[in-house]
Amino acid sequence: MKKQQLMGLLVAGLAVGLVGCGKTTTSKPSVAIYHQAKQGPQIWYEVSNYGKISGDKDLNAILVLKNNKLTEYGLAASIGYGDVKKVKDLRGYTDKEVIQLAKKWNKKSLEDEYESRYEDKNATTYVKPKYTKSEMVKKFLPKPVKVSYQLTETSDNRITSEVMHFSSPNYENGNVKYELIKTSDIKLAGGQKFIGYKAQKEVTGTTNKLKNQLIQRVPNSNRQLNYDSIKEPGITVKKAGN
Repeated sequence: MKKQQLMGLLVAGLAVGLVGCGKTTTSKPSVAIYHQAKQGPQIWYEVSNYGKISGDKDLNAILVLKNNKLTEYGLAASIGYGDVKKVKDLRGYTDKEVIQLAKKWNKKSLEDEYESRYEDKNATTYVKPKYTKSEMVKKFLPKPVKVSYQLTETSDNRITSEVMHFSSPNYENGNVKYELIKTSDIKLAGGQKFIGYKAQKEVTGTTNKLKNQLIQRVPNSNRQLNYDSIKEPGITVKKAGN
């Protein structure tokens, strides 16, 4: 968070300098998935449905993007049991600290899932596990995976959505697709400010798209959510209607 606050101050200082030179600018720092991921580590949080963000909203996953690779830390909220973490639990932690927490919370979620499935040997649905708990946790610990991005452009050159694809170890290397629709407002939740995309999440083999939000903490309201540029190297473009 301190790094983000410093960047906010630097941007503000630049704007003042331009005014002093007889030039003004109303642009806000861009919060864009692929562009940001190439600049340095970025953290996005997946929360359930399109509803209002609050401090009590469950965290389904913490997504860390670095060098155009994504590490997806699944949390107990997406499993439906165990020690559920909420948006307000992020308060007071720097982004660097959150990444360490994500690793810890993810490991605990995997342990909880194993115990729920296999530790009640008297359950009618009990099946002997193929791996020990430590082996299973090690097998499903998150690993960085490469992400691809696709923009949808209309005939009048407007971008209407951005799609993020990756192969997820969390789903036994199934393909995951996030279709992202940008929002424009800064949301206050749990004493923190967030900006985010409405996200339709689709996983290979599932029949329904999950309506979630992909949100990012921002230090202040001086942020603008944007799609990535069609000129960005590595971006593909799909024409609307195709």
